[in-house]
Amino acid sequence: MSYAGHKDSQIFRRYSLLLTEKYEDALAASGLGKSVIAYRRFHPPKCNIHFANEAFRFIEQHAPCVAMAFDVKDFFESLNHKLLKSQWKAVMAVKELPPDHYSVFRAITQYSKVEPCMRD
Repeated sequence: MSYAGHKDSQIFRRYSLLLTEKYEDALAASGLGKSVIAYRRFHPPKCNIHFANEAFRFIEQHAPCVAMAFDVKDFFESLNHKLLKSQWKAVMAVKELPPDHYSVFRAITQYSKVEPCMRD
């Protein structure tokens, strides 16, 4: 698991808030607001347990039904960064990312990390 440095985490948080509003607008405009749960805040607050409970209730009410769960290892690291950038621009409704957004994009896609040293 990796964590951003304190100053970086504050910057990332600020841009997350800027993008969240536009992301919510895009989801509403596309009609996906009730389907997409990733990277969103809900009122009242909900976590994965709430969504899982809703899914299990749905499955029980619509039997026979199958549920599948996946955990994608290193999901973010495997994302196509060109696609990520194009979607960022789409959410922002711009042809090119403003310089500040581009700097944040580069910081989250071209980072380095230090692995912890495991001692015997």
